[in-house]
Amino acid sequence: MKVLRITNSNDVTPGATTSRPALIASVLEARFGEPVEMVVKTAWPNDRMPAIVGKWLDEERPDIVWLGINPFWFNYPSVPLRLRRKLGPLGDRLARLGLDAAANPVIGPSRPFRLARNLLLRTVGGDYHFEPEEVLPRIEASIRRILRQEGVVLAVWGPFGRSRWSVTRAQAAAEQRRQAAVVAALERLARDLHFAYAGPARPSTSAAKRRSWRPTASTSAAATKPSPSSATPPFSSRSSKRSAAPSPDTPELAPKPQPC
Repeated sequence: MKVLRITNSNDVTPGATTSRPALIASVLEARFGEPVEMVVKTAWPNDRMPAIVGKWLDEERPDIVWLGINPFWFNYPSVPLRLRRKLGPLGDRLARLGLDAAANPVIGPSRPFRLARNLLLRTVGGDYHFEPEEVLPRIEASIRRILRQEGVVLAVWGPFGRSRWSVTRAQAAAEQRRQAAVVAALERLARDLHFAYAGPARPSTSAAKRRSWRPTASTSAAATKPSPSSATPPFSSRSSKRSAAPSPDTPELAPKPQPC
């Protein structure tokens, strides 16, 4: 069995204490009694995402596709991003300083740095990488491309997350509205196209809450093969190449969530 896991950079970050893809593969092998090949790709929801997802399908020909929806895409308020958008070249230089500090293994996790980041979020504010209205059409186009691949079972997961990025009530309320809009749209799409989907309408800040959450009838659909209409024919070539890391064709690696 071959699984294409379209995920985020947490699954491929060097030095991670746990390999989620390896754990998932071992669970599937125990459940189905056959070897599982796990191909991991990281996606960024720009306008190239659907085409590159199609290229991965062409190359890998998986049996199962797991598509993770990352709340970081549309719910992470970034101070450096706001500085870049508001201050031009000066903002870009300031943003680079902030990102470099956040990436520093000593400075980034430190309490003073986090306090400074929270203060900037309260005063300067942060911009989101994407709006839900930008992300959803690209996700839908990617899903339709996956479902056109004969014999593939699709599961869509998220947005889940245990990080609390907002520091004000207004930011938290916006985060909840944005996530609810994404989940509602994906629930409708899952019902229309008949793929399995699970995602909470409210952002989760607790790992225990995330573990205890279960999809309901309204948040999941039978993983049956639909025939969505599209003028684009499925890819015909096949490749058995295996990849445990992002390929050079990845649209843009999602920046690892950092306190900046």
